Amino acid sequence: RVLALVAGVILLDGFDIQLAAFAAPAILADWQIGSAALAPVMAASLLGMAVGTSVGGRIGDRYGRRRALIGAAFWFGATAMLTALCRDVTSFSVLRFITGLGLGAAVPNATALVAEWMPERARNYALTIISVGVPCGGIVGAGLPSWLIPAYGWPAGFLVGGGMPLLVCI
Repeated sequence: RVLALVAGVILLDGFDIQLAAFAAPAILADWQIGSAALAPVMAASLLGMAVGTSVGGRIGDRYGRRRALIGAAFWFGATAMLTALCRDVTSFSVLRFITGLGLGAAVPNATALVAEWMPERARNYALTIISVGVPCGGIVGAGLPSWLIPAYGWPAGFLVGGGMPLLVCI
């Protein structure tokens, strides 16, 4: 059960990491801007993830992996949903940085939690599942937005992508 929940969070982490890229064409059209204008958004997300990974690991050490992972999932879910309200590149960049903090914090805590909870005989298998969670989430991220965004607009991708981690937190 622990492995399934943690893998779900990491899968959604990978989904959200890719979501901005999949939403980009619709955002460019909606805001009537060139593709180069979204470069700061992508950089902000990666910077947030780098900071979040470092800080998130320390939070997990201090307050416990479970709390830190739930907090990270809540953080990236809630801020992803707020991204649906963005109307310019600046607010989008700021929210992707803030979302990146949660995305980054989830990975070290998920890995440590699984390593600590799984019996030794299944530990390597479980860690492999966690390791492929982010890229698998990106694969899901390629499919779901491909019909969701054309049908409901780019904000719907962030509402769904943010809502799912919040459900897992429960």
